[in-house]
Amino acid sequence: MLCGKIEEATGFDSRLVSKTIEDFIDAGYIKPRRRGDNLAWHWTHNNRVDVN
Repeated sequence: MLCGKIEEATGFDSRLVSKTIEDFIDAGYIKPRRRGDNLAWHWTHNNRVDVN
C-alpha cells in the first residue's frame, strides 16, 4: 500500500519505487508503527535510534 501511494503520487515505475522503499526499510530509515488496527509508516531521523 505504501508503494502504491508513492507510485500514484509520483508516476514513477513500480519496480523502482518498491526497490527504493525496500532499501530504506532494510536500512532502518522507514519503520512501521502500529496505530490501533492500522500500520503507519514513519521516516526516522536516524536509522539507529528513534525518539518517541
